[in-house]
Amino acid sequence: MLRNTLFALALAAVFWQFSGCDVPGMNKFSAVDTTEIRLDSVATISVNVVNGTVKLRTSQDVSESRCTIIKKVWGRNRNDAQKKLKEFKIVADIGNGGFSVVEETPERFHVKRQVDIELTIPASSRKTDISIVNGNVDMACRADSILVSVVNGNVLVKGESRLLSVDVVNGRIDFDRIFDTLKADMVNGGISGTLNNIDYGEMDNVNGSIILKLMDINDIKVVASALNRRSVSLDGFDSLVENDDDVIGVLGTGTERTLKLSTVTGKISVSVEKHLYALK
Repeated sequence: MLRNTLFALALAAVFWQFSGCDVPGMNKFSAVDTTEIRLDSVATISVNVVNGTVKLRTSQDVSESRCTIIKKVWGRNRNDAQKKLKEFKIVADIGNGGFSVVEETPERFHVKRQVDIELTIPASSRKTDISIVNGNVDMACRADSILVSVVNGNVLVKGESRLLSVDVVNGRIDFDRIFDTLKADMVNGGISGTLNNIDYGEMDNVNGSIILKLMDINDIKVVASALNRRSVSLDGFDSLVENDDDVIGVLGTGTERTLKLSTVTGKISVSVEKHLYALK
């Protein structure tokens, strides 16, 4: 992958903007880097930053990919913040059909900082991999696989993917649309979403609830496990079976799709909804 070749492959409009406010002991400055990239499609997308937000969109209405990167640091004064801003390295690379944004700051760069990334691409990607320590991820895209890892923050995914895998320690996971295979792991927070189609899914939560809505799915087996079985609610299924460990809800034969859910301290709620045309 060729580093910093965005400017060789794209029409770039780059500007830096510094703005400050007089707050005792802290001045806030921001840097904005806007780049227009001439690409018909991006096969892979990779983002790896510490603090910030990522917003990703795929759209058939755009002919070029667009990326906006906003860097922010906080310092004792204007000169201090401007100096730290220059040390705050965000490297954007492009090559072999892939696009990546990586934070490359010094190991001992103990500075309050943030980078906000907004990316719009004209076509679906094969793989999207996003990793953030502190921040939120907002995605509305199509991809063969979507992998998201967040320590402290929320993840919102809308779109279509053969594989969606989300890991969050503290925050929320919300999803919508069609995913062939879905895996979600949460430690502290909630998982919620609407599934229009799924072949196989696993969702595990330690301290929090799982609340799902199944739309226009006629054949599926849902296996729900909670420390307190009274906290499990499965509504709209053709049959329910309870055993010592699980509550099982079945639609149709229950052989075409499988969804496994588990929580320790929260509740599990799954409801089945069908549009009128699906009932005919």
